[in-house]
Amino acid sequence: STQSTWGHMIVESENKVNAGDEPYYGSYLERPSDASRFIVQKNLKDLVKLALFDINEFTHSNSVKLEGFKRLKYIILLAEDRVKEHLDSILRTLYKFLRYEDQQISKEVEGVANLLGRFVDASLYVPTILKHLDEEDSKSSVNRLANIFTILADLVRFEKSQSLYDHLEQIISILNIDSYLREKTEILVALFKVCQSLILNCGEGIFRFTPQLFSHLLEVESSQNVPEETKLALRGIMRELARINGLPDEVSLYISRLGSFLEGLI
Repeated sequence: STQSTWGHMIVESENKVNAGDEPYYGSYLERPSDASRFIVQKNLKDLVKLALFDINEFTHSNSVKLEGFKRLKYIILLAEDRVKEHLDSILRTLYKFLRYEDQQISKEVEGVANLLGRFVDASLYVPTILKHLDEEDSKSSVNRLANIFTILADLVRFEKSQSLYDHLEQIISILNIDSYLREKTEILVALFKVCQSLILNCGEGIFRFTPQLFSHLLEVESSQNVPEETKLALRGIMRELARINGLPDEVSLYISRLGSFLEGLI
């Protein structure tokens, strides 16, 4: 429920405050009042439209764009699951600004994706992302494709695991893109992030997809161009996948899976 979503976020916010980090949820340490949520939800269309205009208008300075993202974050916090009506336009904006020159803006993109994952069900964002992947702009641009997968990873990471289970097969199938695209480092890193989010969020619930996930992770590990920080994170994810399979470490996972993986290549 939305209330339980807030419960988890409040705990995380308090932990971040205690650690000295700014929480995604700003000053909110409890769910906003019914009155404030009613006002925002009543005017949601206009509020989202204005925020996206400030972000996307090419004549606007980075400071205006940054404020637009911060405002959008608070709009989502108050709109909660009602924001699903504007999912398409918000996701397109996130793809566009994920790797923006201003790092503060890129950070806000992640914050917006975080909140969308918490309030919007996978049954809505998975079909929307599939539609976006099928568009010509996505097929012709490595950066856009990588950005879509990265945003998908953020959504999956913060989705409620129970609502993900019915969509795991569809999400795993999204990762099976053409081999020539998989040679691109940006794509490999983004695909790793999706696998990472699935494993961390779903835990034992991802067990039946171990062969597919192991195959993707092994491909990332074998690349010479993947950043060292990604490979370091990958080792941790391999250990977690081993644990999910009841194995003591990643070496045992390699031994268990590599035979099957090689058979599939023959």
